[in-house]
Amino acid sequence: MKCIKAKRSSERSFNVYFSINHGDAFSVNGVDYKSYMKITQNKSDAVDFCMELIRDGSITLDDGRIDQIDMSTNCGINYVEICNYANEDDLEDDAAHVNISDEQHIPASKVQKDTNVQAQPSISKNSSVEPNNDKRDELLFNTSSHQQHPKTPENYAIKLQRFKFSGNDLSKLSKEKGGAQAAKIKNAMVYMIAKDDLPLSATEKEGFRYLMSIVAPNYEVPKKTSITRATEENYKVLSGIVKSKLAKAENLTLTTDIWTETMSTRGFLGLTIHFLENGKMSYIELDTIELDENRKAPYLSKIFEEFLLKWNISKDKITTVVTDGGTNIIKAVKDTFGEHKHITCFAHKLNVAISNVITANKALSSIVTKTKEIVTYCKRSTTAADELRKAQDDDNTLRLVQDVPTRWNSTFYMLCRFEKLSATVSSILLKLRGSPPMLDSDEMAIVRDAINVLRHAETLTKEFSGAKYATTSRVIPAMFCFRECLAVVQNETSVGKNLQKELMAELDKKFSDLDKLPFLTIATLLDPRYKRMYFPSPLMCSSLLRTVHSMISAETNAPEDESITNDESEATNSSDDLWTHHRDRILHQKRYAQEASSDDLNIDMMQFLNKPNLMNIDPINFWMHHKENTPALGRIALKYLSTVAISVPCERLFSLASNIITEKRNRLSAEHLSNLIFLKSLDRQNWHLS
Repeated sequence: MKCIKAKRSSERSFNVYFSINHGDAFSVNGVDYKSYMKITQNKSDAVDFCMELIRDGSITLDDGRIDQIDMSTNCGINYVEICNYANEDDLEDDAAHVNISDEQHIPASKVQKDTNVQAQPSISKNSSVEPNNDKRDELLFNTSSHQQHPKTPENYAIKLQRFKFSGNDLSKLSKEKGGAQAAKIKNAMVYMIAKDDLPLSATEKEGFRYLMSIVAPNYEVPKKTSITRATEENYKVLSGIVKSKLAKAENLTLTTDIWTETMSTRGFLGLTIHFLENGKMSYIELDTIELDENRKAPYLSKIFEEFLLKWNISKDKITTVVTDGGTNIIKAVKDTFGEHKHITCFAHKLNVAISNVITANKALSSIVTKTKEIVTYCKRSTTAADELRKAQDDDNTLRLVQDVPTRWNSTFYMLCRFEKLSATVSSILLKLRGSPPMLDSDEMAIVRDAINVLRHAETLTKEFSGAKYATTSRVIPAMFCFRECLAVVQNETSVGKNLQKELMAELDKKFSDLDKLPFLTIATLLDPRYKRMYFPSPLMCSSLLRTVHSMISAETNAPEDESITNDESEATNSSDDLWTHHRDRILHQKRYAQEASSDDLNIDMMQFLNKPNLMNIDPINFWMHHKENTPALGRIALKYLSTVAISVPCERLFSLASNIITEKRNRLSAEHLSNLIFLKSLDRQNWHLS
């Protein structure tokens, strides 16, 4: 019984492994068989490894590499018996259910050793030879002796063919064993479950089973236990590939946050990782760790250490770690990674600042409360909801929006929609008895002023919600433009004017230290869109330039005398007026005087700064294109530009988790939750499905 369980586990592991193996049969994405053995930690898998290679036609017994496998595993596999069994039983059984075209045969020039060897006739597709399962188990686990492997009989290479399904006739898929195609279907099911937030028992649902009975009537749909194991094996293999990617990356940024799952009141620590891959920003929702102790800094620091060990990540590669404003997690990050590597999430600070201003303004808070009451009434009253729908065009029916206490921009969206539907809502409330009072004209004027003040803040929030573009270099310029836009807002009411002043004061309080954070200032300086434009102080700019010069000197003692060619075309201006002030500065820019003499600065740096600023260009693409001419400066620029200034991706991770842990799935284990979130975050090409 143990043998059978081990065999099944082995087959599942290698179904996953071979489904992602398109190149060398002995390695995939830099993970060779020996390394893979360390991952699986199952020595008996060597038998199945060789068995699948032989059955797949990737190797034959006269291939010298098969000896390398035997030497590395030292399992003493009886390859002759395995191959003969695969040829005589398994292949006949596969042929009974598959149409084999002549194009699927191995070319004779590749396999014939003797010109007199005649190709064997193809096996009849009507054959019904059944495999001997007892013999299979005996052969697959025959590792008692280490043998010298004789050459394959001359006709063996002709008979051994790489049977593949055409993909057009799944109805011929064997119910007992579908081979490679069955593995592909199972992996596709795991992909569907992970990507669509489906329960692991989705394959047991009546509708899905009926669908599969039409698509592939002879295919035995796996049950929940089989899908669960397949999910674990996909995670094992794909996480190993991600580890190899992270090992090659030069700079890594972590975002982390703590979340409480309300169904079972469990605490989780989420971690996402950001890095450059093929010249583009890439991120993966790497881990979701259940917290079983008090969330104090020492315990969180211990969790971070275990996380680094699990993923084989060196602290030296971690450039920055982004968190919210929680004192416990900030202390844990500084204790683990160092004081200088922590960044507080810019989006979180902005959210707190605006929420504080709205709450502190009593007149506006009162109006927001009244608006919420009206929105709640219209959502709970079916009569009011019906009247609201009838009063609008069928092609453009709008609904009122309710705000969320933890997100200030939801209050903004609520006010915007309410102001747009105010006339319709007012007429409905007058008709219905027991409805809440409608806002008067003065209160509606305050609503319009609040929208006018907050609309630039909403644009700024959206600017810093992405994870696949540079955000660190945008913080200082964005805040400058935001202040400029806010300063020219015209308000009708005293409440609106006070809101404007209070928001300006809160921004000065929360973001007064931006020019003291090296990651922000250096990233801004090396962004071809901004450079020195937002450092008005000559003293500060001179100090910043010397810091970068010292970093270049540390990279190389002999910088190359190459100029940066500016061959990128400037993109079309954005329609959003938040960046109007930046575009005006670009169009009227003057050549900035050098804050330090050219003798004091690296020549590459000076040539970069003296070029005109560009508009709407991807700074990472810019430096990927020019890093060969300026290797030292290019490496520094990519290091700082590839960092992120927000922990929004980690908060998005918890939104995904809340979609997975539902009322019907509240007993899902932390391990399976982490696996599913990780698999969902991978792009389709990183699943290696085909």
